Amino acid sequence: MTSVAKAALHRWLKPAHNVISDSTDWAVYCDDVRIAVGSKKSKTGLLALEGIGYPMASAILRIWNPKAFPVTDRHAERAIWHYHEDALPPGTRFNNGATYTTYARTLATSTHFGDSSVIHERDKIAMELGRSLSKT
Repeated sequence: MTSVAKAALHRWLKPAHNVISDSTDWAVYCDDVRIAVGSKKSKTGLLALEGIGYPMASAILRIWNPKAFPVTDRHAERAIWHYHEDALPPGTRFNNGATYTTYARTLATSTHFGDSSVIHERDKIAMELGRSLSKT
């Protein structure tokens, strides 16, 4: 399954694509993420692996290229909803290719999550912001 997932992401892994500084075709990104992450129901992609859910799948993507793939986290999602309600309505789970792509694109283009050129650094900031939002 991981070899199929990595093959689907070839354009984002070699050379290490940076979704912040490189030109990114978000529609292609979405399609590739859908194939790589797959579906529990269809037993495809990373979700076909025992014990892997969407957050863990996003962490695997991040390991493969932290410049192209953020990690989904409920706190970071809360920050996205708070600062970018127009991206997706609050309560939306970032657990499919389309919503994950919206999450990644928002992190890549927003000024609320720092100015790092590495999307994983921005998702960590979003996570901390989301944690502080849950306390208010």
